[in-house]
Amino acid sequence: MKELKLDEPYSIPYRAIYAICDETDECAEIIEHSNCYGGAAWARHHYSHSPIVRQVRTLGNMTRYLVKTGKVPLELKPSSAAAGIEAVEVKDNEVAITYAGLGGGGVGATRCRAQAAGVVRSETTPSGGGKAAKGTIVVPKRKRVLIGIDDTDTKETGATWCLTHNIAKELDCVESVYLSHSLVQLFPVSAKPRTVFQQSWNLDVWMRGHRMHYLKIFAVHWKSTVYQRIQEWLSLTPLMLPVLRNTVNCAGLLS
Repeated sequence: MKELKLDEPYSIPYRAIYAICDETDECAEIIEHSNCYGGAAWARHHYSHSPIVRQVRTLGNMTRYLVKTGKVPLELKPSSAAAGIEAVEVKDNEVAITYAGLGGGGVGATRCRAQAAGVVRSETTPSGGGKAAKGTIVVPKRKRVLIGIDDTDTKETGATWCLTHNIAKELDCVESVYLSHSLVQLFPVSAKPRTVFQQSWNLDVWMRGHRMHYLKIFAVHWKSTVYQRIQEWLSLTPLMLPVLRNTVNCAGLLS
């Protein structure tokens, strides 16, 4: 029998952590992409009681905390208030998130989150063994971009929502993270005897200088019906065309 060796048997790093800010930096959404549903559900229960947390929702394996930026010290108590988010502070193009917890909650507040993808740097205190621990991670300040796409299915090519999902997945990267894909089933129309959809992408984009890297997502098939839609959109906003072409060239999708 093969011997099982675990590098960190008592720590489960998060896949990634992102912070999306509004225009005023007064509110932020902390998105945690977990590797363990049980641990994420436990954290959601305790973190939801943090003073700066306004709302919590779970989508798939992601937990999203809507928070008011600032700092409110936590009064940690075993079992009833074992962990939480103590501070979310925005400075320039970065967001510092401070977690605190007791015992295992302290491990989650420190090692588990500090090792997540997307973390630029971190500072943690010793954790585990009943200790009260704190960890601050710094992540890039991001903006949310929603892209709505009409149904352009054809019998010859297939479903637009499949095409757009595959494009977004292919272009998913550190700068522009593909967070979610929503489909809306519309009411049937007699003139259109097939399934009627509209859809949207939810992107989490990293601001670098004055350039929005989310424009990579428009680097879709130049010959596809989706690109025809983009051309129509660009005709209304011609100033975006040079940026779009430059971005797509960087993505290597134009000959």
